[in-house]
Amino acid sequence: MLSNYGFLVPKNFFCRTIEEIRDAFCFFEGQKFVLKCQIQFGGRGKSGAVKVVSNIQESELFFRRWMNRKLATDKTGIDGQKVVGILVEEYIDVQQEMYVSVSIDKNKNRIILIFSFYGGIEVEKNHEKNRNYFQKLEIDLIKRLKLDTIRRYVDKLCNIQKISLSFSKFLFDLLEIFFSLDLLFIEINPIAIDRYGKLICLDGKSKIDENALFREKEIKKEILSVENDSLEDIIDKLSISSNYVSLNGNIGCISNGAGLAMGLMDLIKIYGGHPANFLDIGGNTSLSKVEKYFCKILNQDRVIVVLVNVFGGIIRCDVVAQILLRSMKKIGGKPIPKIFVRFSGNRYQYGINMLKESCFKSNISIMYNLEEMVEKSVLLTKGRNVHFN
Repeated sequence: MLSNYGFLVPKNFFCRTIEEIRDAFCFFEGQKFVLKCQIQFGGRGKSGAVKVVSNIQESELFFRRWMNRKLATDKTGIDGQKVVGILVEEYIDVQQEMYVSVSIDKNKNRIILIFSFYGGIEVEKNHEKNRNYFQKLEIDLIKRLKLDTIRRYVDKLCNIQKISLSFSKFLFDLLEIFFSLDLLFIEINPIAIDRYGKLICLDGKSKIDENALFREKEIKKEILSVENDSLEDIIDKLSISSNYVSLNGNIGCISNGAGLAMGLMDLIKIYGGHPANFLDIGGNTSLSKVEKYFCKILNQDRVIVVLVNVFGGIIRCDVVAQILLRSMKKIGGKPIPKIFVRFSGNRYQYGINMLKESCFKSNISIMYNLEEMVEKSVLLTKGRNVHFN
């Protein structure tokens, strides 16, 4: 995407097979090059998933270690994400690493541009160490920023005229990409200054507004060329992060509405427990997607108990009950964790009756008091005996 808009990126080859790795090695033979596991999260460098190599033996070992395996970083959560390919990339002799991100502040209705001359894998530590290393600009959606305005802010961090000018132009062009491609977020870290003074994008990630995919046909093609999924599956993946977030705990959480979901998680922490996930099934979430979320939670070995806290509205309680039972059937002979259910609102009694009359009724406890439900779930995770009515 960046190279299509004139940004410099290292020569690279996306590889899915050992034969493709060997072909890429032939191109770089006699030089150092970089291998990068391809997932949709950061933190790869600290997890050993980015490596500089100089021979085919190291390349093949790296490929066999990571390809099609789960990679967990500090950004993915404990479940990790499957490596879908290995990027074989030209090695760049880096003189300095810089950082830039563009995002949206919905509360202020502003675009936020952050940049620094202290990028790389330690960018977060650098930010904690000295926030003066970073510049933050709030950009009006209508007025935008002019190049000379950006230059004034860059000059505060850099007194080398040539670099200041080229980096200002870099930021200006990146903002144009952000607007023209309907992006919600883009981060490039690091941007390298090579020994010739050129700015090269070594790593980056972006998120597009899925509502705009219909008009970003080239991006659709790029996504589909990397993954063997249908467009519907891709859209599902792009939107999953706004509904489901994997955490490191052992208490599964199912709620409708972000407020209920966060309130449930807060209460779990107050009672000394650890949520396994954030999940907002919401009124706009498709039922097939809700079922996927339920199956995902029930299938996790670390989940000891699942809490369902639903106030029926657009998504009715009996519908949630039906999806829950269907999900329990889908996981087959695998042990099902204990499930606490608290329903209120639209058709709550119908939902309760469905659960009480199901073949899974021994796994499900109907609760009417939220604090009691949370307290009992935490006790269960700590191996304590719990009395059920």
